[in-house]
Amino acid sequence: MTNKERFLVELRNRNYAGRTISMYMSYLDKYLVFCGQNGHLDNGEQIALFLSSRPGGNESRRLAWCAILAFYRFVLKTRCPYTLSNVRSRKRLPVVLPKNDIKSLLDAISNIKHRTMISLLYGSGLRVSEVVSLKCGHIGFSDASLRIVNAKQHKDRMTLLPGSLVPVLMEFCEGKSANAHVFLTVSGKPYTVRTVQAVFSKALISAGIRSAATCHCLRHSFATHLLEQGVHLGRIKSMLGHSSLKTTMIYLHTANDGIGNIPSPLDT
Repeated sequence: MTNKERFLVELRNRNYAGRTISMYMSYLDKYLVFCGQNGHLDNGEQIALFLSSRPGGNESRRLAWCAILAFYRFVLKTRCPYTLSNVRSRKRLPVVLPKNDIKSLLDAISNIKHRTMISLLYGSGLRVSEVVSLKCGHIGFSDASLRIVNAKQHKDRMTLLPGSLVPVLMEFCEGKSANAHVFLTVSGKPYTVRTVQAVFSKALISAGIRSAATCHCLRHSFATHLLEQGVHLGRIKSMLGHSSLKTTMIYLHTANDGIGNIPSPLDT
């Protein structure tokens, strides 16, 4: 096996998420090509220059560094000769859509199955990958709950199920086994993440919403609007599946705390 093949095996054996594996393998490919072109440098210099050449800013450098570090640990079995620490990242606020925009967005989707999937992104705070992998046995119709299984970082969690979606979800699950996918295409296959993203993008345009929004913005909107309703931050953390309360606290900055009622000094 080549070192690249060994790296892939090690990542899989350590149960890394598929997306992370793809990303790490991509960065490793680029790094190995870079090393081949800069063989006159020592390993530490190669890594430093490779990271500094990454487009995409600090986050891209951090991810590339994580891939290289894992490669040294799992495959080369030696200490990485370069250390990247104290990376200063830009603090971005998540994009949150107003409730009236979300209503317009949903109204613009005529396909009931598509509208239900998009509704769950907002109504239950799901990721797109969690919607397309949702099974009938994960829906608690009696207590209006959803059990999200093997989500990000391989965690399970419970979140709420909007009562308005119960009838249509019962219809989608009628006659299916507990292990069957809730949402299937006309050919009987589970939806892909890309298809749901395309549905969202089309609805955004149809609704005339001028916002750089993505499907994930609906999860941000779910958390923000719950906070505005007075739901405890700890409960929101649990429903989102965050490991740390610090992650959930970002929504303290997106919730409307009455700032619109404060007069600007220009107007006083």
